[in-house]
Amino acid sequence: MKTWIAALCTSLTLLAGVAHGSANPVVYQQGPSGAPNAYASQFDTGANGDFSKVYDDFSLAVDTTITDIHWFGQYFSGSRTTGVDSFLIQFWSDSNAAPGSVLYAATVSSASETLVSGDTYSYDVDLANVFLAQAGTTYWVSIQATMLFPPQWGWSEGTGGNGTAVQDFVGTRSAIGFDMTFSLTGTPTSRLPEPASVLLVGLALTGVGFARRAKAKR
Repeated sequence: MKTWIAALCTSLTLLAGVAHGSANPVVYQQGPSGAPNAYASQFDTGANGDFSKVYDDFSLAVDTTITDIHWFGQYFSGSRTTGVDSFLIQFWSDSNAAPGSVLYAATVSSASETLVSGDTYSYDVDLANVFLAQAGTTYWVSIQATMLFPPQWGWSEGTGGNGTAVQDFVGTRSAIGFDMTFSLTGTPTSRLPEPASVLLVGLALTGVGFARRAKAKR
């Protein structure tokens, strides 16, 4: 039990964005729920092909450049042998409370797979190309493993979101009544002022200048 707790603490540290020496803060987090559940999200390099994918939604309070993503996953329906070949990470727009169009896609061959306990692993990726998330906008993220079935790989259940995710399974989309485990790290970005705002600031400064000159003439 102590060994499992120590491993879980290590994985939670990775989930919090400390992996790879990242100095960026956690901007969004759905932690592990403690339930031993995972939902298939896999591209089978064998006969089944693109048979399952899981998505979860999120939104941020400020404009943010997302630089890293961290998550938990499990192997089931067969024992792990060689592990995942690669992961496809995608960010999607929202369309009527469901994934819409693809906004970002990246395939990573290594995700720092680290055993947590049993068949559960933590994963950590620095995004080669960052994703800019706008404040107050709902996005969906999907994480899909590429590997031969069996075994089956699934995204682990989490907590801390709105309690729902979506799964495409053998051509059918259905809602999942749980969050997935993941966190995002990144850096908040400042919006440039609108042209009208810049004009108003300029006029205000000009007014200050006139006032100072008028005062100097007295």
